[in-house]
Amino acid sequence: MNILSKIDLYLENREHERSENHYPSEASKCLRSIWYSRKKVPKSNPMDASAIWKTEMGNAIHDRVAKFLAEMGINARDEIPFKKNIEGLKFPVSGRIDNVFNEIGEDVGIEIKTTFGRGVVDIQKERKPKWDAILQVALYLYLTDLNKFYLIYIGRDNGYRCQFEFTMKKDSIFMDGKKLDITLDDIVEKFKRVEKAIDSNEIPEREYKIAIKNGQIRPDGFSKNKVKYKGNWQCSYCGYRDHCWRSELEKYENSDNSDELK
Repeated sequence: MNILSKIDLYLENREHERSENHYPSEASKCLRSIWYSRKKVPKSNPMDASAIWKTEMGNAIHDRVAKFLAEMGINARDEIPFKKNIEGLKFPVSGRIDNVFNEIGEDVGIEIKTTFGRGVVDIQKERKPKWDAILQVALYLYLTDLNKFYLIYIGRDNGYRCQFEFTMKKDSIFMDGKKLDITLDDIVEKFKRVEKAIDSNEIPEREYKIAIKNGQIRPDGFSKNKVKYKGNWQCSYCGYRDHCWRSELEKYENSDNSDELK
């Protein structure tokens, strides 16, 4: 029996149920991508087995963090679910917090992100987490009883790691002591737009751009006349990218969309 082939087949065909609830991880996600998902549009670019294995390795790191905390005598609860109804939204916001532990008499949350290559190094050097992670942690602080969170980044391939401390004081979010320009209303407004698009059955405008050359999406961009053209990384990882950009892929079958990336 080819065990790996059987596992790969299982992973690629595994179905994930999704509810109509709003997820914290969608706070910065493209509206069109969410719309496709809610409308159950088949993905044009589903994750292959290799990509799923990489994701599962990230999940394994989450488990190890919980194990290490337990070995240190820190009683950390993991995968803490929450659901919150918000005025103005038809559906609640729900999610799972990676870990919660008690620090000097106060419950504190942990959100763990994993990445490859120099991603963690760059984040640590610039002291700037990715915006989607910032919004996710901010939403946890706004919608739960927790007033403090640690956002942890770990490199899956190199072991690099860094962390950021988030706190909430008087309805304001601070990262490493610096106040962030984020409000709950800003995030809720995004979810309102999601519900409006779903109810009206009108596909939203794209929120990002992607580099296209000779009828193909170029995740790393392309060069033209000594100028580098790059699209947004969010589109490169979207499972609907070929479907979303189909007309442009045909339009630029023998050219590129450099004019749209200026």
